[in-house]
Parts: sequence; C-alpha cells; structure tokens
Amino acid sequence: MRRTSPRRASRVVCGACAGGRRTCWLGVGFTAQGHDHASGYRRSGASADATVSWVFDGVSAGVGEVFGDEGPGLRGAAGDELDRADVTLGTPPDAVVLASSEGHSEKIRLVPEETDHGYAEPPPGIHPKVRADIVLFGRPGGGAVFSVGSIAWSTAMTHNGGDNDTARVTANILDRFRDTAGSVFGPATTNGE
Repeated sequence: MRRTSPRRASRVVCGACAGGRRTCWLGVGFTAQGHDHASGYRRSGASADATVSWVFDGVSAGVGEVFGDEGPGLRGAAGDELDRADVTLGTPPDAVVLASSEGHSEKIRLVPEETDHGYAEPPPGIHPKVRADIVLFGRPGGGAVFSVGSIAWSTAMTHNGGDNDTARVTANILDRFRDTAGSVFGPATTNGE
C-alpha cells in the first residue's frame, strides 16, 4: 500500500480548484494574520437580499452597520487569522459576501502569498486586502457553504453568555442548514414537506 503525504493529498484535493486554492470550496482564502485586537464585520448591501437576509434574523445590526465587534479574548469576531473572498483566486462567482471586517490595526499584515513582490509601493495605511469576509454560496444538489473568514469567530460567539449577534448568525445558519430541504436560499422549506 502506497501512502500519500498530507501535503500531497491537500494538493490533490485543491488541485481541482482554480489555481489550486481552497478558496473554490470554502469561498475564502487565507490573506492576513497578526496578533492584536479583533474587529467586527460591516453588513453588505447584498445581505439585505431576500434570498439571504434570513442569515441576519434577530441581529441588531442593519445593512451597513457593524456587528461582532465584542467578545472575550481578542474582543471581536474578526481577528488573528483572516480569510477573504476573491473570485480571481477561486471564490465561486455566485458567492454572496454578506459582511466584511474592518478597522484592523497595522499589526495585522498580509501573508507572504498576498504580498506584491513587484516594485510598486504598497498603499499607505491598512492594505485593502486585510479583511475577513463572510460568504454564503450554493452547491449542486442543494448543498451550501457558509464561511466566516476568521478564527476569532468562535470565541466571539461566547460573549454575553452566547446572547450576541455573532452567535445569532451562527444559529440561523445551522438551523437553516438542518431544517431546509433543498436550497437554503429564499423562503424556508422544512425537511419532509
């Protein structure tokens, strides 16, 4: 029996994707990291579309407003490691960017793969690629993928005993994935109906 190294196995799995990036099957890819306070996410205009607005049922932040900017540890839902959507790197073109983080400090830096190695001067201040995106997209056969774009999300869900917008978004997603037969986009249809 021939063994395949985990590194080779990941290349085989990802090799079917555009450019070999995980972005095609997760919707987001690793873009920045650093250890500083975390930030929240600003809801996009696309998050108000009737096909995906259910993600934010019960969330106090409206379109254009920030949520997830509180919590233990890093004090927010977007921090430590950030992943962003980018169709040029494999994010499916039908992926909906529901929210993007903002307000990161200069201690959060692009990973080497994201750095322009040319001679152009980097933009002043925080690089526009330093962000985490929340994406939702469908898959053939009725499946769907939801990605939050940050490792800090899970810690932020525990803020205020779990009574917060980050936990509410997570519950909405899990409930919809569990309870909906077929596509999660649009009005809910329960399993068995």
